[in-house]
Amino acid sequence: GGETPPKGTPSKAMVKTRSVGAAEGAGVPLPKKPASKRAKEVFGWAHYWRVGKLALFSLAIFSASFALLLSLNKEHLSVRLGKVAALTFGVQWAGYTVSALLKTERFYDMFGVGSFCVIAALSHHVSGLTPRPTLRTDIVLCMVLAWGVRLGSYLIGRIWKDGHDKRFDGVKTDPVMFWVYWTLQGVWVFVTTLPVTVLCLRPEGWDLSHLKTNDKLGMGIWALGFLIEAVADWQKSSFRSNPNNKDEFIRTGLWKFCRHPNYFGEVVVWIGITMVCLTPLLFKQRLIIFQSPVFVCLLLTQMSGVPILEKSAWKKWGHRVDYREYLASSRVMVLLPWAPRAKPLRKAKGDGAKEE
Repeated sequence: GGETPPKGTPSKAMVKTRSVGAAEGAGVPLPKKPASKRAKEVFGWAHYWRVGKLALFSLAIFSASFALLLSLNKEHLSVRLGKVAALTFGVQWAGYTVSALLKTERFYDMFGVGSFCVIAALSHHVSGLTPRPTLRTDIVLCMVLAWGVRLGSYLIGRIWKDGHDKRFDGVKTDPVMFWVYWTLQGVWVFVTTLPVTVLCLRPEGWDLSHLKTNDKLGMGIWALGFLIEAVADWQKSSFRSNPNNKDEFIRTGLWKFCRHPNYFGEVVVWIGITMVCLTPLLFKQRLIIFQSPVFVCLLLTQMSGVPILEKSAWKKWGHRVDYREYLASSRVMVLLPWAPRAKPLRKAKGDGAKEE
């Protein structure tokens, strides 16, 4: 109301001009936006202290569980599976402790896929302590080892080549969230290997009959899934290694027909393994091992695989018409050698403008 502002006080017009200038990069600092990274990231000695507490907590759970299992009936299937679970989570938590202290994700896939091979081999070894192990357990062991060695060598080679995994951005410096990631990997390993562990550790004895038609069908399904996953990974790796394809999306080979053929192959692999394990089992045991392919499918389609990659790809290429055409002409994960029914193009944010 007519008062003269003190000397040195900028006018409203000056403040407005400075704000606009700052927004345009004029060098005048604006208030910082809230950090987009996780609020629970911890650095310095506080990080190591929290990792140590979580490692001790994990060790306590592992020791108590194993001690309890040792006191129970060792011949019962649930007790044997409990020991497998304790071993699985113990290995993952050991991997977590090393990785969290070093703040690296390089060992995550190594411990994950490696656990499949270790559990399958140990279960087969226990089954071989009886006078006559069966051809079925030998075949299942070879199937798991072949899948694990192939996938493990691919994933480990990729992480050591790239040097990082964007899934762990802001996670490896958050001890609690990093521990959750490793624990969930233990769930993945334990549930997925149920067909192998139930087959090898069941106390009912051995199935000495010859392989039946559904066993051979399961072996064929496993081989198909193994081939699809291996070819898809090889095509993706070759595509990414070409400098001309930097910041591009793959739409050739198997990737022309669906956007995640490697995941489709993995689900088919475990359907095949489950079928081979199915024949000699009791009904209640069959219900247990059916969890394996169902869990793998749900994990990849609803949790860690497809949703994350689809969202990331849309954010990166959703503004491009050719990518939206690719979405319309391909399936998400089911691999079929013909195009899906025509569907309208998905609209990009801002009528084709790139999403920020």
